[in-house]
Amino acid sequence: MSDLPQRPGEPRGLPPIDDDERAFRASFGLLVDWYRVEQRHALWLAFWPAFLLLPLGSTVVGASMSPRILPLAYAPWATLGGVLLTASGPLWAIIQLLRTIRRDLYVAIRSDGLCIRLDPRRAEIVYEWDSVLDAQYDASRGVISVSLASAEPLCIAGRFSDLGLPELCRRIRDARRLAVWNRLEPRFAGVDGDD
Repeated sequence: MSDLPQRPGEPRGLPPIDDDERAFRASFGLLVDWYRVEQRHALWLAFWPAFLLLPLGSTVVGASMSPRILPLAYAPWATLGGVLLTASGPLWAIIQLLRTIRRDLYVAIRSDGLCIRLDPRRAEIVYEWDSVLDAQYDASRGVISVSLASAEPLCIAGRFSDLGLPELCRRIRDARRLAVWNRLEPRFAGVDGDD
């Protein structure tokens, strides 16, 4: 069949998978559940300035076209300034959203351990289930304390999307119990790096 000519519009073979993609797919195949730190503040920071800059720029452009508001000698400069203000709104939002994507913070339950990335300057850390002893929610401090066999307890704080800290603590404890009995099943078990 490989001797047949390729028809126009027919997809060619898939490109080869690089090592980073293969590692991502392998870790994705271990994923049981994933909890992202709430992004409400980052979204507010991205969109509110953009919502202010867009109408402000449009108003400056409109004012530059009226000789009663602005002398004709300044109109080209005001128009340029208004266009730059109008364009800076969406540009600001795009830059802030890209920055938010790059600093993705989360707690993930994987079949091989508890995966945590709560500091944007550091890579994710996977604590194997053998080293996780327990997880307790401390309501007075508003943190989850994860006891580890060979290190200081790990504290998880902050807000997570659609999930409170007490519920996240319960899910970590349940996942640990299932992992001890080899009953923790990945959600995407069929994903591998050989596709």
